[in-house]
Amino acid sequence: MSIRMRVNSDHHLLLPHHHHVGDRILLQCLATLLLVSAVVAGPQVVEEDDQSGLEESPLTVVQAVESGRVLLPCDVSAPEPTDDTILVLFYQGPIGTPIYSIDGRNGPINRAPHWADENTLGSRAYFDMASEPPGLVLQSVKESDDNEYRCRVDFRSSPTRNVRIELDVIVPLKKIKILSEAGLEVSGVIGPYPVGASVKLQCQVDSGRPRPSVSWFHEGSLLDDVSEVRRGDVTSNTLTIPALTRNDLYKVLTCQASNSNLSVPVAAAVTLDMSFPPLDARILGSLDSLAEGERYEIVCESSGSRPTATITWWKGGILMTDTRSQVFQEGNVSRSTLYLTPSLADHDVYVFCRAKNPMVPSAVMEDSRKLNVHYTPRLSLAAGVSLDMDDIKEGDDVYFECGINANPKVIKVQWYHNQGEELIHNVTAGVIQSNQSLVLQRVNRRSSGQYTCSATNVHGHGKSNAVQLSVKFAPVCRPGQKIIYGGGKHEELNVTCNVEAHPEPNYFRWAFNSSSEVVDIPSSSFKVIGKGRSQASYTPKTHLDYGTLLCWANNEVGRQLTPCIFHVIHASAPDPVNNCTVDNVTSSGASVRCQAGWDGGMEQTFMLRVSHARAHTRAHDKKKEAPRVLANTSTSPKPEFLLTGLEPGTEYVLTIMGVNKKGQSDAMRMAIVTLKDVAEKRTSPGSGTIALTPILAVLFGVLASILLMVIVIVIVVRSRQPRPRKPEVKMLYDKGGSPATLPLRRHDEPSAVDDHNPDVIPINDDHQVKELQQDYVTETTGLPQGSGGPSFDHVRQGSPSQTSPQQTSSKKEYLQGHEGSFYINPGTLLRQKRKLRPPRKREELQRKSRSGDSDLDLSMASTRF
Repeated sequence: MSIRMRVNSDHHLLLPHHHHVGDRILLQCLATLLLVSAVVAGPQVVEEDDQSGLEESPLTVVQAVESGRVLLPCDVSAPEPTDDTILVLFYQGPIGTPIYSIDGRNGPINRAPHWADENTLGSRAYFDMASEPPGLVLQSVKESDDNEYRCRVDFRSSPTRNVRIELDVIVPLKKIKILSEAGLEVSGVIGPYPVGASVKLQCQVDSGRPRPSVSWFHEGSLLDDVSEVRRGDVTSNTLTIPALTRNDLYKVLTCQASNSNLSVPVAAAVTLDMSFPPLDARILGSLDSLAEGERYEIVCESSGSRPTATITWWKGGILMTDTRSQVFQEGNVSRSTLYLTPSLADHDVYVFCRAKNPMVPSAVMEDSRKLNVHYTPRLSLAAGVSLDMDDIKEGDDVYFECGINANPKVIKVQWYHNQGEELIHNVTAGVIQSNQSLVLQRVNRRSSGQYTCSATNVHGHGKSNAVQLSVKFAPVCRPGQKIIYGGGKHEELNVTCNVEAHPEPNYFRWAFNSSSEVVDIPSSSFKVIGKGRSQASYTPKTHLDYGTLLCWANNEVGRQLTPCIFHVIHASAPDPVNNCTVDNVTSSGASVRCQAGWDGGMEQTFMLRVSHARAHTRAHDKKKEAPRVLANTSTSPKPEFLLTGLEPGTEYVLTIMGVNKKGQSDAMRMAIVTLKDVAEKRTSPGSGTIALTPILAVLFGVLASILLMVIVIVIVVRSRQPRPRKPEVKMLYDKGGSPATLPLRRHDEPSAVDDHNPDVIPINDDHQVKELQQDYVTETTGLPQGSGGPSFDHVRQGSPSQTSPQQTSSKKEYLQGHEGSFYINPGTLLRQKRKLRPPRKREELQRKSRSGDSDLDLSMASTRF
């Protein structure tokens, strides 16, 4: 039998009315027992067999946050004013045992005792009747409190009221984290990421009830709100950015998770850090005209790099290290300065400026400039490729190529021979210049030497290397050598033959030119003494052995066509010196320089004697005393002397003579006056000097007038005197002449050159000057045509390349029938010598000439002084 019992508000057991009376009495007893036990032990579970209809009772959903406070609403007020609430019971879930009760059967409900299940609620619950609506308050809500609750309210007379409350306990989110693509937890600033890189971040939220919603935001903008459920209680959302741009720098990505409006959302954020490659690299300025050797500063700038770009300089693949780096605009602009001193090798070379971010090594920006270096011309001279410079002979054509490397282009090209002689374009002379080439047509031995080319541009002047041109030619006589040798009979003479040739001669031939034929000198009598030099030992034994020696040389080019001619004569005393000058006259010294006269065919030395001029005057008065010689010195081979130790303000006579083994030449005399000492010229200061000046002027005027009158009288007297039958002959000298070219002339003949040197006063008025020599000149210059003998002028000048007409005709005549041999009649000079004066007269003249050194013509000397 199913019995459904109900306890009313006054704790009476309410039985169904359809039961019998007996049954009702029995049940009433049982209800009484239950009420007694309920009063003693508290509210007990009243099991009902039938709970139908509760699911239709009102349901109120209440949410609460874990650890928070919640009120489960339950209206306990009586539906009728006359009715009272006697019992309030709270049930949790399907369990039929109340967890909280208020028993108001013994008094007003607001003062009724409360009871709570210790295991379920403990001290966390109380019923708040003052709130609106009233209800059961739970504090420190637990996750286990999430359930459906039922509030039963019993009244004294009204039916029982049941209210259902569904409590949703919200468990707050405990932890949120962001993981990188590698699965590592990240926070704060992450990166740096290069431009274009993809970013994948995962946001994870542990626990939480209900399951949270996970979203990504950037500055309030939703990026991704699709959550993925992971294992267990973990909820995640993965954000993917496919390609970062420069705008993503410092971008803040926020992951936010929330599971209720009652709980505070949790969030985590990361900031993107990025590295940027440089946007550009720029070389500032132009490098079009850099001067070689100058130091320049070349600047390169780069911007847009993060971190700051590293700038490097490269030249021709070589890293340049002489640089300086700077950073501007908060690291956005990098600047590097290259210090460059360009050279020729840098011309047309590219200089690179490279900007690179170390964090993005694959992205490199660079700029380049081509160096335009201005430099002086560099020249390289070479002979024509088809020429054999070791086998150039006279008559060949030679050409040179001047390689020029210059920037800017050259404006002038010049050619030089032997480092100083500029070659001028002259087609007639065989010198042809064309651009950078030089052509020499029909070269000869004078073309030999070093050739160079030079070029000029606006930057400077350059010079090439020297190329040696050696033109091969047959031997010829070297000019300037000694060609007259004098000696006595049985006196050995060493005659030296010096020739020019290329290559050096390998054979010499000597011969003596006799009256009828050319007689070869045996090879044992001559030898080679150096390059192009041969020396023959020749001893005249009779008067027929005086004549000419001939010398030929051979080399690989050919035989010498014209022989070197050497005259062997009977030696004599030398000619006097001439053209003497005095320089650097001081109070105690002077220097004397003369030109040597003919050496008489032998080596000569020179002697100087110094004496007082007044000693010459006294000797003229007494006619017996010879002037005292103050100094006597000799020098060789030039007549040059330096005088020291002379007295100030004193007049001296200098006597200069040439000396060889055959004797001495006539004396050349001159007078000099040393300067006064400086101490003697000093006068006391004051007006006395000024007062004497007019007196001195008048005195000098009177003396000049007297001197002029005397000169006029002398000239008139001499002009009226009859000329001597034999005019007086003396040696005059000329500063500009040479001993070999000075002719002998008479005293009354006009001088070709007037020399008015005040330092030189010639006093040699000896009329016995080389009378024998004059006769010799007169006789030898009058040789008959075709005799083959050399002229005296040719002998005196000593030039092997100049011959007299007689020699030329003799040479041509002989060459016609003697296969190139050269013939000069050696008897010419010997026959002329027979016409000389007798030895006695000649010795007498020579003795008188030598006595002139001591017996001076004082009257002439006084006139000249």
